[in-house]
Amino acid sequence: MSAGLQTPYAIGEQVYLRPLDMEDAEQLIVWVNNAKVSQTLSFRWPMSRHQEEEYIQTLYTAKSEMTLAVCLKEENRFIGVAGLHGIDTINRLATVGLAIGETDVWGQGYGTEATRLIISTAFDRLNLQRLELSVESYNPAARRIYEKLGFQLEGVRRQRTYWQGAYHDDHVMGLLREDYRP
Repeated sequence: MSAGLQTPYAIGEQVYLRPLDMEDAEQLIVWVNNAKVSQTLSFRWPMSRHQEEEYIQTLYTAKSEMTLAVCLKEENRFIGVAGLHGIDTINRLATVGLAIGETDVWGQGYGTEATRLIISTAFDRLNLQRLELSVESYNPAARRIYEKLGFQLEGVRRQRTYWQGAYHDDHVMGLLREDYRP
């Protein structure tokens, strides 16, 4: 383990995942209230620090949610969140979520590595069988990341997402344990 990493849960080459802390709420509200970042989130309501703290508090006891901070190892910098949502232990599936909130690090491979770590967590630590997600048609970079990691397009929900004055398709993707290529 590298020195200086704060409570690492999963460690990659450039990033690591750790539990969210209450101190992270301040940075989270900056990201969710930033239109450039929130365009890829499933909600678009303004959030307050109090609401973010309540959300973080629910993570301490939730058995069906796991949201982790994505941090750069070298700088120990909090740059985003990655998670498993709606974890279903009977059917052994979950929905993958990722948001890199620090726009200055977009396009540098950190999202791919964080997604790889959350997939590994799902399959290797939680013994899940299936992961799923949806990605909007106006976010081809995210879709390329997921395809590179083995996710397959399973369907298109036409004009499901409204953003910036237009409706966009939502691409539903899935990854089975046996299709995963670490």
